[in-house]
Amino acid sequence: MKSRTLLIIAFVLIVSPNLTSASQDDDAAVIDSFIGRQAKCERDEEYKEGRRVMTGDLTHNGEPETVVLYTIEGQLGA
Repeated sequence: MKSRTLLIIAFVLIVSPNLTSASQDDDAAVIDSFIGRQAKCERDEEYKEGRRVMTGDLTHNGEPETVVLYTIEGQLGA
């Protein structure tokens, strides 16, 4: 049986405290672009159903940060 390797990476994207639907769309585009580049580098693809996005003031500076947990499956074409 061929084993598959999963890579789980989280990153923080600092966003403006004035969240609007336009900035949320911009955030989604940045997240999609970043994960797409990572998946391309690993020669595989994201398991999009497993993606989790949360926003909150993680640094206690009064501004929200966005954290994204995602999975890239089948590392290096394996």
